[in-house]
Amino acid sequence: MSNAPEPSDIEKRLTALEEGGKKKTRDFWDLLDVSGRFFSTIVLAVIALVVNSSIHNATQANQTNQLFAQIQSQREMADSQLRAQMFDSIIGKYFDGPIGKDPEMQLKLLTLLASNFHEFFDSKPLFEMFQAGSPEISAELKSFFLKIANRQELMVGAGRLGTTTLNLGEEKYVEIHGTNHNHWYRVTVTDIQPDGVRIRVNDPKQEHFDEISFGVSYLDLPLIDNTPLDFGHYLSVTLKDVSVENKTAELKVFEFTGEDRLVSRYRPALGQLSEQSKRQAKSK
Repeated sequence: MSNAPEPSDIEKRLTALEEGGKKKTRDFWDLLDVSGRFFSTIVLAVIALVVNSSIHNATQANQTNQLFAQIQSQREMADSQLRAQMFDSIIGKYFDGPIGKDPEMQLKLLTLLASNFHEFFDSKPLFEMFQAGSPEISAELKSFFLKIANRQELMVGAGRLGTTTLNLGEEKYVEIHGTNHNHWYRVTVTDIQPDGVRIRVNDPKQEHFDEISFGVSYLDLPLIDNTPLDFGHYLSVTLKDVSVENKTAELKVFEFTGEDRLVSRYRPALGQLSEQSKRQAKSK
């Protein structure tokens, strides 16, 4: 008796195998579909998390910047109000009351005024009024203004620059170290007095100006007494020492800019700000 399977059994087995293969194929694609949806959800969640974190960080940074700007604005406002009150008080006491008749107290008030408002207030006329009738500036006042001038030179980056000694009538070339370039000025001392000198300055290449002539005394300060040049540059000359007997003068000649070396309360003109904005836009 034979054990060979019946034809119907073979067909059943073949059918079962085919259905099992189809089921495995469907299981694979179903698994792949589910996995794809799962990983897509994770990727979208990560992207949303990163975007939300970036927005949150940007918002926090913006709020921090606004807070700093507000604090700075309030500090400047409070400082301006305090300085305005102080200025009015000093000026009032200088001209009114018994102090206005006491030279010693007047000098103290003037030095207090110049020490606190030297960046934008020209105190030279008041000191000239105080010195009226004196043959020359006192050693105490000279020392005081040299200190103020040195302070302003440090503020504009000229503190470490050297000085130049010129004889009366001598013409000397002085190298100026600018922000983006160096060039030369031709400086001549045309007159020497105990409290100041008169000089003539010109640009050999005529890049900035043809020639200018002006007086320089110990009372002249860089941030107040300067010559505007092109592109927001300023030429300044400070007097360090003078000898009428030897007919010599020691000067410091330098440039500074309101753009790169902007100091507290030194406001550039509107035209300079416009030119600066145009140059920055072109550089971008």
